[in-house]
Amino acid sequence: MINLRPSIAIIENGKILCLKYVYNGTLVYNLPGGNLEFGENIREALRRELLEELNVEVEVLKLIFVGEVHQNKMVKMHFIFEGRIEKGFPKINPLQTSAIEASWLEMNNLKNINLYPNVNENLINWHYKLANDSVYLGEIVQKWF
Repeated sequence: MINLRPSIAIIENGKILCLKYVYNGTLVYNLPGGNLEFGENIREALRRELLEELNVEVEVLKLIFVGEVHQNKMVKMHFIFEGRIEKGFPKINPLQTSAIEASWLEMNNLKNINLYPNVNENLINWHYKLANDSVYLGEIVQKWF
């Protein structure tokens, strides 16, 4: 089975917006995003998810990464876009997400956190323009599973 998960990298003032969770006693951060609903394209899904979960309107910019997570006999395809907040301030809607809070994490400290998907180094290299233009990452291995 294959599941598509679009997410968005919103970086402001050297910080990236993430959702904070605790899974089985482990602190984990996710890039904001979610799953597609039937008939919805990836960009529409991102705009809807960010509005529902964080009460912000976003502009979805270019696709920066595509990668796969293989887990529990399922493949999750991650599509990570660059984006920006057009309207609103990120605040968790507990009716739409199990996240504890929205957090702005320092890009300089991104290597030291559990991020899902595990694209910490890729995001750092992309942000500081240290990476080539390759979008496809292949399999993304999660360290904390």
